[in-house]
Amino acid sequence: MLSGTAYREYGHGWEFDFSGTELEMKLVSVSDDIAYLQRSPLRLFENGEPLGPAHAGHFVIRGIGKGAYSHWQNRLLFSTSDNTNPNTNGRVYSFDLKG
Repeated sequence: MLSGTAYREYGHGWEFDFSGTELEMKLVSVSDDIAYLQRSPLRLFENGEPLGPAHAGHFVIRGIGKGAYSHWQNRLLFSTSDNTNPNTNGRVYSFDLKG
């Protein structure tokens, strides 16, 4: 489960930053980056249901949202399924690395 506050990034985009957490090195080592645009196996879930598409362009997440997300370096940029605030919509967000 993702714990803590998701920070508004821009538009429909929300962000979890894993900098300084115990997960940081593990997540960075498998994340998308400029050399590997679709490397991340991270799958994001809202109340147990998968969100997507994964590896979405950040402009898509911010502008359209609807569950699109990107695991980019040490952060997760995402949108909720209905573009609501993940901190107040009452849903649980979780992820795994089984993608």
